Amino acid sequence: MAEQICIRLNALAEGKDLEIIDLLTEIRSGLKKQATEQVTQIPSLPPPEVSRKELHECHFSKIFFTKTVTDSDDWAYTLEHIQKIGGSVESRVFELPLFWLSPLTGKRITLEEDIKELEDTKLKARSTLELQVRGDLIILIQHNRITHVVEVLDDEIRETEAGYFRWVRVVWMPKGDWSRLPAQERLLGFPSSGLVSLANKTPISLSNSKLIDFSYTCWYSFEAFQKHIFELLPVVESLDIKSSNTDGDNLSSERFGVDYYAKLRDFLVAKDWKAANRETYLRMQQLATFRSHSVSWLEYIGEYSESDFEKSPVLI
Repeated sequence: MAEQICIRLNALAEGKDLEIIDLLTEIRSGLKKQATEQVTQIPSLPPPEVSRKELHECHFSKIFFTKTVTDSDDWAYTLEHIQKIGGSVESRVFELPLFWLSPLTGKRITLEEDIKELEDTKLKARSTLELQVRGDLIILIQHNRITHVVEVLDDEIRETEAGYFRWVRVVWMPKGDWSRLPAQERLLGFPSSGLVSLANKTPISLSNSKLIDFSYTCWYSFEAFQKHIFELLPVVESLDIKSSNTDGDNLSSERFGVDYYAKLRDFLVAKDWKAANRETYLRMQQLATFRSHSVSWLEYIGEYSESDFEKSPVLI
């Protein structure tokens, strides 16, 4: 109420039309209410009738997006929450809000400018969302934890005054205490700063090199990252996250059945020194990238090129 009074007083002082001010205030109030409802909004249509599906029934090449989800209550899209928002518990299908229309800032008091800002935002969001097609997989991240992988079920985006929505089906969702899941950085293999900055906006395209250039992360290609996720998530699901034993040795390469240094050992056994040098360089680059936020001598390998290592004697 105090905010509305201030807006009206400022408008009177500047000779503005009070009818426009009242209309704008009503629009802002409505948008703020929608923003607080967010993940609890019930869809107007029933969920599509599909069977339950698991991650191993999908193909790794379909992982294209990730989205940060925030639920003020705690964790979104548990089975209880899916039922609450009108989804299907049996098939684990629910309507995912792909983009929420944020409340208007209130910095301007001309209705035309606010409407233009809103329309520009919607246009940019929709152009991003239209990149997703039926069958694409989206990684959902909450509280810095990967809690779901969902499959897009439809080609059409449902638009409401609150935002844009699509039906999705959960293909991976671990049981137990999600707060004890490994942090996303340890699974994705690269810092999450770029993802957090886009939290609650449209799903992020992992194949967009402007956001994440996989050739400079601990994965050498986007395809390698996709395969890694498919191999890793089933192992994460098998972890005992009812206890606190999800750190340390439980997250080692041996624990996940992945030996990151097998190639290097093979090259050394075969006395292929050139290949061993190159593999050493790549692994050092991988580690330096992963620890890019800490000060380490490994960061200085960026001063050397791959050809420098190939010309050097064996490094091990």
